[in-house]
Amino acid sequence: MFNSLLNPKALGEISKDLGQIFFASVFLAGFLGGKINYLAIIIGLVLSIVFWSFYIITRKY
Repeated sequence: MFNSLLNPKALGEISKDLGQIFFASVFLAGFLGGKINYLAIIIGLVLSIVFWSFYIITRKY
């Protein structure tokens, strides 16, 4: 169990999934809601980019 936690590829896949969740739930939901919350949209976009960047970095291992 702990071996998968130390595996960079496994962490990268988890990071990719988290990026997709933040993109869909925070970024896209901000546009689809009745009132647009620009702060939530920016935070969702930044979190998505951070987690997707971590996935790209860990793909090399």
